[in-house]
Amino acid sequence: FADVFRNHLFGLEGPKRLKKKWTKTDEIFSKIFYGFSEIMNSYESLLDCEIYVKQYPNYPSFKKRKITRVRYLRYHIEKYFEEVYILKVRLEAYANIVKKYFKNDTKIVANIDKLKKSIFSPLEGIIKTRGSHVHISRYTDPELDRLSSLELLNLGEKPIPSLIIYSRKIVYPLLRNNWAKRIKDNNKATKRLLDLYCDYMVKIVFDEKDDLKIK
Repeated sequence: FADVFRNHLFGLEGPKRLKKKWTKTDEIFSKIFYGFSEIMNSYESLLDCEIYVKQYPNYPSFKKRKITRVRYLRYHIEKYFEEVYILKVRLEAYANIVKKYFKNDTKIVANIDKLKKSIFSPLEGIIKTRGSHVHISRYTDPELDRLSSLELLNLGEKPIPSLIIYSRKIVYPLLRNNWAKRIKDNNKATKRLLDLYCDYMVKIVFDEKDDLKIK
């Protein structure tokens, strides 16, 4: 195991997976662990969005590519909605995996279905706020569109100083701070949902000794 893990960690030549045949318990644990890991990765991405929308990295390369403040802000708002959608999909997939293992226990199946409804409804609310499906069109917002128009005028050969001040010192900070607060508040609510979800799943999957109930 040590050699395999070292090869994987440092990209060395040699086997990167154990060659021994997995037991059924190994396979079940892998699915349970991997699914939970994917859920946590999605949540951490939501937390990252809080930081991205609050800070604009004023790199020379950004100026060269004309990645303006509003383009940067819009991109990460869009990514936030995408990550909420991905989180919902992963939560549903994980619940279905667990439900499959306990398909003969009608009480557990019913409770998982109830849990899914209580968890997914708030997430659906965030996704619907976005408008159309994340894979169909980009997110649009009247204030973001207004700021885009202001910045477009400022990118011309003769930018208007008063518009630059207005857009960068007044409109942009207000919009940025509003979205930062909105995402932060949503993430707090999402964490409460995840705590509820994970607490219930742990009780289903593991016994009092932290051993898998699924065999």
